[in-house]
Amino acid sequence: MTSWRDAIEWRQDRLKVQLEPLRARRKQLIEAYEKLQSMEMTVTSRGLTADAILYALQQFEARISYLINDVSETMMAMAQMADGVWTVQTLILECKQKAKTHGLEIRDGRLISDSGQSEDEFASAAAELKPMIKGVLENADSIDEAYYTRLTAVADCSYKSSEEGFSTSPGLPDLPQKGWTMGESAAWWSGLTDSEKENMVREHPELIGNRDGIPMEWRDKANRARLPQEIAEMKSNVAEAKSRMDKAESTVGKDSLEYLNATNDYNRYRKKLGDLEGLQKILEKNDSDVASNPSKTRQSLIYLDTKSSSRVQAGVALGDVDRAKTVQMVVPGLNNTVGDNMDGLINDAQKVRNTTFEESRNHSSSAGIHDKGDIATVAWMYRTPQNAEVATTDLAEKAAPKMDRFMEGVQTSRQAMGVPKAEINVGAHSYGSTMAGIAVGKVREGTVHNIALYGSPGSGVQDVREYNIDGQTYVSGVNTNDYVQGIGPDGSFGKDPMEMRGFKHLANNPENDSQCKYIPTGAGNGVTKFCSKGDDNPFGRHSEYLKTGTGSLKDISRIMGGMEPEGEK
Repeated sequence: MTSWRDAIEWRQDRLKVQLEPLRARRKQLIEAYEKLQSMEMTVTSRGLTADAILYALQQFEARISYLINDVSETMMAMAQMADGVWTVQTLILECKQKAKTHGLEIRDGRLISDSGQSEDEFASAAAELKPMIKGVLENADSIDEAYYTRLTAVADCSYKSSEEGFSTSPGLPDLPQKGWTMGESAAWWSGLTDSEKENMVREHPELIGNRDGIPMEWRDKANRARLPQEIAEMKSNVAEAKSRMDKAESTVGKDSLEYLNATNDYNRYRKKLGDLEGLQKILEKNDSDVASNPSKTRQSLIYLDTKSSSRVQAGVALGDVDRAKTVQMVVPGLNNTVGDNMDGLINDAQKVRNTTFEESRNHSSSAGIHDKGDIATVAWMYRTPQNAEVATTDLAEKAAPKMDRFMEGVQTSRQAMGVPKAEINVGAHSYGSTMAGIAVGKVREGTVHNIALYGSPGSGVQDVREYNIDGQTYVSGVNTNDYVQGIGPDGSFGKDPMEMRGFKHLANNPENDSQCKYIPTGAGNGVTKFCSKGDDNPFGRHSEYLKTGTGSLKDISRIMGGMEPEGEK
């Protein structure tokens, strides 16, 4: 069994450095294999000598084919192991972070008190932490055994080749396999030729568009190929549901279950169709704008989910996510949909990107930003809550893993490309801050740098140390007229980041108190202060954090570019 001391010594980078030589060796073997095939074609004569030459070439070809299979299998096994080690590293970090919140330390897998807890306090913490430590070691054992089994099978030639029948990619399957880690997906994709990749996008875009570990350039191509197909399918679904609805109305009536089910399907499909058609219009307009003015930023469709919820979910990138030094995630709050609000979210992302670049020109610690190409910004539209759905974190819990895996996939695909890790910074508004907080609390170690929450009902965690980041946590919250700020119940939404130790406070651009009105409430001190340029709306300033010219936009953009903010005003 793997010990805690052994597990904490595991390093993903020790495996990653071995992957590139394997990829290079596989490429060399394939080139040699193709040369032998070409040489075979030149042997056109017949006779003992020609037959001997042809036989020798075929024998060499067979040996190289076996070597290609061996190297390919080793490469995929190592990619799987690297992903597993990354997971173990993250689980260890979570254990250490949780121990710190209880004033404890983990030594050789044992809990050590460093702050004089009572026996009851220690017992309570141990009851929570011991299963976590056990889970780390069990996970490590499973990963180690799987890796050993795969490498042993390569050594004794007992493994089953990844190829099933004819394959255009020697040693690798033509299609991604169910159950692959994102590291395996990245390793597989990096082993394909450009023509094989183009064929995958053309023939199987549904397998590529949302596959984490695949570079965004190819995900965009796949999702753009999918979009007209998805629209056509959704139109068909709308028509079919309408037909069922009409039939039910004429046969069993509007009060029937058949009519109700058909109506629900019709409304759901119609909303999704609106989302897809709205997204198509946005991309078509951007394509037209870029064609007439090449200096404009092209939008990339790097995420398109039409199946997992009642509304379409999408991610649109501004800039090159595969190569930019800084990748920014901009996440919205409630009552947002792709069809009605994606354009506005993209505009917010563009404002953050532009402001980051403007601020970087006079800032020395801008994460190496020298031109706008160093920044890529992702407008991330998850399934946001609509109206009363905001009362629970159900949708946040469902959305967080998708954002988590996406960000991990960005880093994984860049590693497979030989591109340095991106500095990923997250900026999230309102309900989206709770969702993003949950995601960043679960994301694997080394994925995310900074996180900024604004207008947040809750941080998604109970302690800032639960975030798996290597940078800093920030918050912006206006003093008045943002009733959403901090309203989420701590037990589910996480603590209010405005009141939470460890958060640095950004500018919030409060209005002058002379513009505030004091409204009697009949509770507590009897008044509540509302300020929004004379507006008594308690939500009047909830959506002003990314408003042009505000200090909050400037500060959020600064930290999203790896710069220091100016701070609370």
